[in-house]
Amino acid sequence: MKLISKSSSKSNDSSGSKKKSKKKKSDPQKLIHTEEVPAEAVQSHVQEPAQKTARPAPQEKFEYPEASLSDKQLEALQSVIKPSAWQIPGQISIEQENENNPSGGKRKKKSAQSSMEIESGERSIVKTVILVIFMIAIISAAGFAGWYYWWTTYATFDYEVHPVVVLDGQSIEAVDFLYPEEIMEGISAAMRNPGFEPAKGFQFVPLTLTLGLRTVDTAATLYVLSPIEYTQHEFGVVGTTLRPVDFLTNADVASGITFEIRFTEELLPLEEYPVGEFPVHLALNDEPFIVMLHIVDTTPPTATSVNKTIQIGTEISAEEFVTDVFDLSPIASISFVEEPDILSRDDQTVKVAVEDIHGNVAVVQAELSILFNKVPPELEGMETIESEIGTAIDYLQGVTAHDDFGREIGVHVDDTGVDQNTEGTYTAIYWAEDYTGLRTEVEVTVHILSVDPEEIYQQVDEILARILNDGMTQVDQVRVIQNWIMQNLGQSTTDFDSQSVLEGAARALQDRRGDSKVFSALAEVMLTRAGIPNMRISRTSEADKEHTWNLINPDERGWHHFDSYRTGLVLGSLASMFTDSQAKDIARRIEAHNRTKDYYTYDPELYPEVVQE
Repeated sequence: MKLISKSSSKSNDSSGSKKKSKKKKSDPQKLIHTEEVPAEAVQSHVQEPAQKTARPAPQEKFEYPEASLSDKQLEALQSVIKPSAWQIPGQISIEQENENNPSGGKRKKKSAQSSMEIESGERSIVKTVILVIFMIAIISAAGFAGWYYWWTTYATFDYEVHPVVVLDGQSIEAVDFLYPEEIMEGISAAMRNPGFEPAKGFQFVPLTLTLGLRTVDTAATLYVLSPIEYTQHEFGVVGTTLRPVDFLTNADVASGITFEIRFTEELLPLEEYPVGEFPVHLALNDEPFIVMLHIVDTTPPTATSVNKTIQIGTEISAEEFVTDVFDLSPIASISFVEEPDILSRDDQTVKVAVEDIHGNVAVVQAELSILFNKVPPELEGMETIESEIGTAIDYLQGVTAHDDFGREIGVHVDDTGVDQNTEGTYTAIYWAEDYTGLRTEVEVTVHILSVDPEEIYQQVDEILARILNDGMTQVDQVRVIQNWIMQNLGQSTTDFDSQSVLEGAARALQDRRGDSKVFSALAEVMLTRAGIPNMRISRTSEADKEHTWNLINPDERGWHHFDSYRTGLVLGSLASMFTDSQAKDIARRIEAHNRTKDYYTYDPELYPEVVQE
């Protein structure tokens, strides 16, 4: 390569030279003249750029054949090489040369040729530089591509992922699998499956880790644990302890994996919880969740059976067949599974259900034995009924019935044969039936009277009020009543044939006389109104003549005879009440006196036992 150099002396009148250069134009048809510059001159020029005025003498001159260029070609060439930015140091343009030497002839021609030669060389240099730059760019791009392929394919970096344990439904991100130090070092993570949804249990999660331009594909393990819906425990059971892990359904899938699960609120001992539902607050790796604790009572009560023997028809309750009933919850009921038949004569197995307030039931079996009646019931308190015409009758007043076990049973009355609106004597039937079916019937005489019983009672009460006082015993009252009757009534034979006590008393009070029936009727009414136990008694004899007297039991001294109808002096010094032995002695004397036999003979089976001595 030839180095082209051209130097010219600077003009002192720079302004004048510029004016001249503008007027002159180089001939485009002239060839550029170049001079070969020795290497030493170039080196000197490069080392001492300040000495631009020193111009070495040319050694040789070359003449180039003239080339014919069109004006457009010449202008294009000049536009490429003309700018001063492409000038080689120490080189001046043709215009500058012409300006510096406005009168030079041949020199002008040589300068133009030299300028053309320089511009051609510069163009060659530019092409070479561009080619070199292009080649360097291609090589650099290929190297960068290779480096980038190696970097992204084979280059790696240190990383560490760890297993993650989460609750079912809890969101998870790729960075959760990196330790915090990895995140701080600039490693980022992304899931290779953007639509990844955690599932219950164990699973692999494909990840892509990135550090700068480097990426690594790896996988991490994810454990999704599910809380239980609720936990149920028996009420009152002692010794059971709950652990936080007991509140997960699949904690075993994360066996060997470190995770934290804890109670965020302290639990009471299970035996202290009542029956009900209570929230339990927990946290898995600081993620809170709640599980319901159900305290239930499913334990039935306990009880001991009791066998029982009853009399037929006796009402019984289920509680009588169990004892030692126990339950942690209150007992709601004790009842028969099936009602036992208390009227059966057969033994039975009784089932008793013991139920607590939570519906837990224990069934206990016991044996039931039944004793049944063998003797018909007994009716008591029935008396002849006397009632005024049209007055309602209380048939059951003072009437009772008992079975042979001594239990009171119901009494029934059949009064269909009684006409309460018509005066007369009728019969009512009393009956009682025990639980075995044994039945007793008793007929009772009913007198429908024309007199008012209340009027008779009123008259008798007035008499008693005059002759009795509060200091008397019943024995004293008996004596006073007997004396009043004997002193105020006369003995006579009458046609009185009524069995009505009130009618007999009414006849005695009205007529002041009568037979033994009238006397005993008035005595009965007076003794009854005075509150002294008594009853009428009749003679049983084949003799035509009848006799009626009373039995009394004053002051509970026992039943004695009482006869207010005295026959002369037969009784002698006997008092108002006498024993059965005394009655027999009196009967003998009466028989000796007037030959009346069996005066005090009676049927002892119809009356209570009379005191003998």
